[in-house]
Amino acid sequence: MRLVKLLDKRSKFPLIPELVALAHSFKDRVGIVNARYGKRMVSSAVPLNMEEINEELFVEIVDYDIPNNTLLYIGKMEPHEIVAQDWIVMRAREDVNFMIHLVKEISISIDPFKEAKEVLGSIKSEGLFYEDGRSTIILGKSLDDVRKFAER
Repeated sequence: MRLVKLLDKRSKFPLIPELVALAHSFKDRVGIVNARYGKRMVSSAVPLNMEEINEELFVEIVDYDIPNNTLLYIGKMEPHEIVAQDWIVMRAREDVNFMIHLVKEISISIDPFKEAKEVLGSIKSEGLFYEDGRSTIILGKSLDDVRKFAER
């Protein structure tokens, strides 16, 4: 995947502290937390132990060009290819504003388009949950929708 950094600055998304708290509620799991930010997406950039996620890790995803496999972003860190997958899912599901993407391994490598098609083909129109052998994706319209899964 080709990464294009548009600006080297932190996101001003006002809910980042709440996203950090949400990530921490998933305790010893490994993953990424994402949120819709207008036409952009804010993401914690790389899969980490959720308790290690902090405000410095967040990037804004401006766009993802599927045919050219190019991700445009603003931030300090280079986003993982999972972020491109999550971008596709969030763009296709306009009813989704928040997403937790948990993975079994930090070093997971994927084809973003192929994986997004699998997720979108597996969740129903009202579905807010996806799971396979490598990852679990929790989708929600609100932060509370996603928090409910953390409480399980």
